Amino acid sequence: MKKILILGSSGLLGCNLVSFFLKKKKYKVIRFIRKKNKNFNNLAYCNDYLKKNNFDIIINLSAITNVDECEQEKYKAKKVNFEIVKNISKIIRLNKLDTFIIQLSTDQLYNKFEKNNENYKKIMNHYSRTKYLAEKEAIKVNSVILRTNFFGKSQNINRESFSDWIFNSLKNNKEINLADDIFFSPISIKSLCKIIEYIILKKIIGIFNIGSKDGLSKFQFGINFANLLKLNINLIKKVSYKKLKFKAKRPKDMRMQLKKFEQISSTKFKSLQDEIKLVTKEYWLI
Repeated sequence: MKKILILGSSGLLGCNLVSFFLKKKKYKVIRFIRKKNKNFNNLAYCNDYLKKNNFDIIINLSAITNVDECEQEKYKAKKVNFEIVKNISKIIRLNKLDTFIIQLSTDQLYNKFEKNNENYKKIMNHYSRTKYLAEKEAIKVNSVILRTNFFGKSQNINRESFSDWIFNSLKNNKEINLADDIFFSPISIKSLCKIIEYIILKKIIGIFNIGSKDGLSKFQFGINFANLLKLNINLIKKVSYKKLKFKAKRPKDMRMQLKKFEQISSTKFKSLQDEIKLVTKEYWLI
């Protein structure tokens, strides 16, 4: 039975991933609860905790993902997004632990579809900078880094996902603004959980883009999602990137090239439209 530590287990992916692994009944899943003086920013605590438990796998989902917050709280973002990974990597190397790290990175490192492969990066904000620095630490040990973006129904009542926000807004007859000039290629949480288990079973290492084929604009994503759920698409207003007035600069084309993982795993990623269809099933009973 593999012993898995999940950092960030109360987040959008974390809650779903814990449930996914527990249903398998062949993993021992530990949800790390961060406390004031007992967290992985404390190198001594990190050392004692990892040596004592000797996990087979650490899945690091701990991150501040609000891009504007990272820009305004740079020190805090660096501590959470980068320094935790730095400490884990250092302790694994110092103690020669046989621990495999799965590090969740971001599609915010990309800005042009034709170039958006694993050998390319474009640092446009502090969030992407901290995530890239974390990649450089994780790669020093036995690890896989997943550059990804995901969506689906949240299992945490205090954490609303992108699709939750669209669904709840339209159900409550609230207008929302979605940009027609920001493109992405996210994957459903259900599909991502299956890929993470596949990576564990096959012991895949390296840096990989994990997403959906083709991609869509944020506006078209909202329209397609709402149409499938028979929600009022007239409440979705088409706007431009500039109209949204972000505090931090963001990339406008995060659609990812997926050939590397497809080739190494013989996996065929679904289109974003198929991933949206999969996720809408989670909302039918609401």
